[in-house]
Amino acid sequence: MSEEIKRISILDFVKTYNAVSSEQVKRTMLQNISKDQRVYIPYQKKIEAAEKIIHKANCINDNGNNKYVFNGPIQYLYYIKTLLDLYTNFQSNEPFYEEYDALNQNDLLSDILQQMPADKVEFDTIFNMVRDDSEQNQYYRILN
Repeated sequence: MSEEIKRISILDFVKTYNAVSSEQVKRTMLQNISKDQRVYIPYQKKIEAAEKIIHKANCINDNGNNKYVFNGPIQYLYYIKTLLDLYTNFQSNEPFYEEYDALNQNDLLSDILQQMPADKVEFDTIFNMVRDDSEQNQYYRILN
């Protein structure tokens, strides 16, 4: 039986982190938010997560028809949200703007991203392939 990992809201984490005065405790908090460095996310789950990013960031419903409008800034926001969902103990919410800004305003996001496990490299590769495929597919639809 696997033990359920307790997830913490990003805004609660930032608030607690800022209330702590000890640098040692802050470092420990940052280390504990990341999942085990040996974590492996199944390949299919990575594909599904990457496809979800592309769809949420680029697909708009226009009278029942899906229309693709590539939106890099929103795609990046969902990419970061997905990384945090997959590789940390954070519970993120929608919209993600406030949480993203709270992490950045407090210089936490880059530290958290640096602690991501090696498995993130494979996720990045899959994400780039899914994004490229989506762009190519849209380009070919326009041509045909």
